[in-house]
Amino acid sequence: MANTALYVKETIENLDAQCQLFITRVPQILKEAKALIKHAPTLMFTPISQGYEGVSYDSNYGGVKQKWLLIRSEQASKREQQNLNKRMLKAGEQARKTSNS
Repeated sequence: MANTALYVKETIENLDAQCQLFITRVPQILKEAKALIKHAPTLMFTPISQGYEGVSYDSNYGGVKQKWLLIRSEQASKREQQNLNKRMLKAGEQARKTSNS
């Protein structure tokens, strides 16, 4: 298993040429990854284990056939919602202070 620093086109092509399998996170900055995440609400996720669900996706990034797994975590979703609530409250407070000035 490697981190996302491995996930560059040249490295993937080299690993494929050597018939090497690998597991790594896909950087979310890739257009294909962004598109997949954007369409996540329309995908059919399958339970993986308690609190986790996922969906597989076939990619051909770098000209190399790959199987991606998009995982959704109940705990991460709750944390994301709490952070969004905090940001919205803070923005509301800032807007209120600005309008009262």
